[in-house]
Amino acid sequence: MTTNLRTSAVSLFINNGDGSFRDGSDYSVQKGPIKVVAGDLDGDKDVDLAVLCFSASAVSILLNRGKGSFVVASKYDITGSPADLCSGDFNGDGKIDLVTANSNSLNLSILLNKGNGTFAKDVSILYLTNHSVSCVVILTKTQRLIWRLLETKILMCF
Repeated sequence: MTTNLRTSAVSLFINNGDGSFRDGSDYSVQKGPIKVVAGDLDGDKDVDLAVLCFSASAVSILLNRGKGSFVVASKYDITGSPADLCSGDFNGDGKIDLVTANSNSLNLSILLNKGNGTFAKDVSILYLTNHSVSCVVILTKTQRLIWRLLETKILMCF
């Protein structure tokens, strides 16, 4: 999987099993794709894709149709300028949620997964800092912390 900043697309290259790859398939997404996160976003046990599109301030969702093909299912506008994208189960419901670090607005945006490949509108968590955020690191222990912060809408950076 590669992101193509100039063409606003992502390219998927399927492994042939012998160290070589098939020709790539391109999927158009919003402007400025910079990062891809893979996981089962719709509960069908196939690997789907979430693509962070910096220039469009959006996340595009590509659902796996099987046999190495995807369909661009939806896009979600993000408040701020998203600079990083991570996934995890932030509310403990067994579904993969998404979080973006927004570099110009000093916040995180969390998209809670509804379980069918769609997400609730982003919830922003404000950072209490003078520095912009450009990277999110998600660890198992912090997933529950982020959910608690989501509930209180308070986040302090150290």
